[in-house]
Amino acid sequence: MERNHLKDQLNKYFRNELELDELKAFLTEIDNLSDAELAEWLDQETFDSLEHAKLDSLAKAAMEEKLLAKAQAQARPVPQLSGKRRMLPWAALAAAVLLFALFYGLYQNRVKQTDLVQEHALLNEINLNEAAPLIKFKDGNILELDSNQSYQQAQMQFDVDSAGLVSYKASKQAEQQVLTFSSPKGKVSSIQLSDGTLVWLNSASTISFRPNFDSKQRQVHLTGEAYFEVAPNKDRPFLVQTKQSTTQVLGTGFNIASYPNEQHTVTLMHGSIQMHTDKGDLLLKPNQQASITSDGKIATRNVDTDQVLAWKEGDFIFRDNSIQEIMSSLQQWYDIDEVVFEGKSSELFTGSIKRSKRLSQLLKQLELISSMKFRIAERRVYVQLN
Repeated sequence: MERNHLKDQLNKYFRNELELDELKAFLTEIDNLSDAELAEWLDQETFDSLEHAKLDSLAKAAMEEKLLAKAQAQARPVPQLSGKRRMLPWAALAAAVLLFALFYGLYQNRVKQTDLVQEHALLNEINLNEAAPLIKFKDGNILELDSNQSYQQAQMQFDVDSAGLVSYKASKQAEQQVLTFSSPKGKVSSIQLSDGTLVWLNSASTISFRPNFDSKQRQVHLTGEAYFEVAPNKDRPFLVQTKQSTTQVLGTGFNIASYPNEQHTVTLMHGSIQMHTDKGDLLLKPNQQASITSDGKIATRNVDTDQVLAWKEGDFIFRDNSIQEIMSSLQQWYDIDEVVFEGKSSELFTGSIKRSKRLSQLLKQLELISSMKFRIAERRVYVQLN
């Protein structure tokens, strides 16, 4: 048996490089293997090395749960190998079930698809935004900032590097200018301020500031979510103002989430910050998060900072989150007008998934690990809860 050939064909399948006739031949070849040959091919070492095993943790959790149930129902002795009678290993049996479930199910589905079905699926997809970040000037003019470009406007020069980081230089005549930097939905945008502070803006977020700040303090106004790496300057504190609070720092790394109609949070990664609200002041320590409760008070807790900053690294990370919380995160990232829930559910989800995925791919993975069904229509997502 040519194990390398089978492995290569399997990897080609998961890269969507097999034509239908090639796929049919591959399935026939797999079907002709004996149980012993299948067990040998799908041993733990081989299965773990397959490219398709590099899946998001949500998909892995789904496969593990469903395959274990199938494996327990189908476990049986394998014909003798080298004169010894043994049981098919759990990993190999689970892999075998997965293999045939994926191949035969997806193959039949692919054969049955028509051009009309494919066109309908595309029409109902909500794609990631391809728009560039924007700079809005005091007079209302707007500048679109594409990567690897330089711009001159309002006596200022803007440079955007290959990674999309925006930097600028402002003349003295532009000191009274007010800039608003915005990140579109489905994008993380970054800018280096005149003092060297780096700011990453999450989807649908904005900051407003004077190009060269004031002589006594550095102040920005935030709507949405941003991570700040503040350049140290003990003589000019850095202030971030939102509708709910003012956060003051000298030099540190912290995250502020202040989207409309969502809970306001401030999370400290390193250094120290002081948070001011109408109800009082609070000094935060690293790995602490402060949130403003419905009555305006400040509550603190220790948090997983990797989860807080997952958006900055291009991931969604969920830790025992409800479907309502998950859909709120998705709506903030994808261009979803409305999420409609049909029924009730107490299910909680833990896992990670890349933000670069199409919305339909992500929802399909949620279906794999739950009893829920999702439907996209006219920029709305309908969630059927069981």
